[in-house]
Amino acid sequence: MDNFVDLIKGIHPGIFVHSVYISENQDEDKKAGFFGNLDNHLPQVYDQLNAIPELEGGFDAIGFSQAGQFLRAYVEIYNEPPMHNLITFGSQHMGVSELPACGTWD
Repeated sequence: MDNFVDLIKGIHPGIFVHSVYISENQDEDKKAGFFGNLDNHLPQVYDQLNAIPELEGGFDAIGFSQAGQFLRAYVEIYNEPPMHNLITFGSQHMGVSELPACGTWD
């Protein structure tokens, strides 16, 4: 994710970028993304975003995979500060209709 942030900052010098986190420890944050409870994490992120003065007037967001769904939940439940645009990549907004057949070692 750090590489993507650097890319964005390189294209748009001076842009403010904030990566949402559940834990400041990267390993714990990753674990929370896989095993955490959205109902518990969403209020925490709401507080986090509201504490950032640069976001008072609203912001645009990019979410990859599950983060896209997470940010969509933020919009649907809180949206304060308001999210103006949400871009998602690989986010399963309509659910998963089926799983591909996998071999024993896939």
